[in-house]
Amino acid sequence: MGGYCAFAVAHGHTAEGNPEYRAIVEGKLYLNLGPGAQKRWCQDVPGNITRATTNRPAVLADPNKKSAGKSADR
Repeated sequence: MGGYCAFAVAHGHTAEGNPEYRAIVEGKLYLNLGPGAQKRWCQDVPGNITRATTNRPAVLADPNKKSAGKSADR
């Protein structure tokens, strides 16, 4: 997800990825913002990967969807 929080990208925006909150799935590294995002990420890893992969091009192309905020970690 380009270093962004995979959970945030799965939900249509960006947040910084934190290597302390990571998952390796089928050889790919997924970062999350913090413990809250990681917990929710783990509740539906396949679904979150599918959503993040689908959302990624649009999210990364739209500067209005980029933020360094902590909204995904609440």
